[in-house]
Amino acid sequence: MIKINFGDINKVILFGGGLFLRDVAKQLSNSGYEVVVFSAPRHLKEQWEGGRTLKELLIKDGIDFYEVEGISTNKKVLSNITDKTLGLSLGAAWIFKEQFIQLFNGRLINMHGTRLPQNRGGGGFTWQILGKNKLGYCLVHQVFPGIDNGDIVKYKEFIYPALCQIPQDFIDYHNQKSIIFFKEFMSQVKAKNDFKVVGQPEYLSMYWPRLNTKNHAFIDWSWLLEHVETFINAFDAPYGGAATFINGQKVFLKGCQVDYNDGSFHPFQQGIIYRKMEDEILVSVNEGTLIINKVLNEDGKGVQDELRLGERFYTPLKYLEQAKMFKAVYTPMGLKDEVLCPPLEDDIDGKISRII
Repeated sequence: MIKINFGDINKVILFGGGLFLRDVAKQLSNSGYEVVVFSAPRHLKEQWEGGRTLKELLIKDGIDFYEVEGISTNKKVLSNITDKTLGLSLGAAWIFKEQFIQLFNGRLINMHGTRLPQNRGGGGFTWQILGKNKLGYCLVHQVFPGIDNGDIVKYKEFIYPALCQIPQDFIDYHNQKSIIFFKEFMSQVKAKNDFKVVGQPEYLSMYWPRLNTKNHAFIDWSWLLEHVETFINAFDAPYGGAATFINGQKVFLKGCQVDYNDGSFHPFQQGIIYRKMEDEILVSVNEGTLIINKVLNEDGKGVQDELRLGERFYTPLKYLEQAKMFKAVYTPMGLKDEVLCPPLEDDIDGKISRII
């Protein structure tokens, strides 16, 4: 069994974005580590608490950070790497090249929120909800060239409670677990403990691509009721909701559940609003009823009150086809121009590592 030891660490470079990065930075700073954050423009402009961006939150907390588009040859990044530096990726926007990885001499690691190697790639909790997977993981692995395939350094397995239904539920619960996990991990690093690393068996590997709500979240009303409910939940908060149309207007659905009290329906009845309650809309879907709590227009305004009995939710076929053809490619600046079935990106500078 292979063991690694990170040695005497006095500085941690954080690569990535999100509220969890901010929490980690604060925890490390309070523990006496020098902390430097390198974040992409798209991460720094994301809005979080009270509509404040990550950039504003980092400034508020007094955390040193740099906004960079490229990483591998950035002089500020390179000047911060020493034999006492630990690099930690938290949803980093960049492709780490082999030459860059080697500068850390095994001390560049990534935190992954799901099981490896079965859940490599992106899309996070949306894929987890679609798969009805309640197994949770806090996991640290070394960054190797490739896609999420470095040796596993430490992990913790848990079960998400039944109340976790939408991505925000999973994110909140996972962040709670991850903060505790990371604190324990860093206490072991500080104590210069050896870690028994575990290789990932390739024959168990699976890869799931990144998602983009705007392009992927269109409801297919021909699906089974349970699949429609799961799909809507999977694109709920913090995302914009699953999309469909009614009366020629594009709308987004959030907050739904199934009910079988009124029996099953013929396929031609799918998507019809057959009952309205004070706050909910009841829609017929082959096996039973879909109860919907929120119907939003493209401005985010609720339009439930404008809908009438007998009107039908539907999604034109072209949107369903485009959703399956679309590949979400993100750069440090954000979502790349819409590409339908693009070729794989070529790397011209050597082996790469994709942290997704």
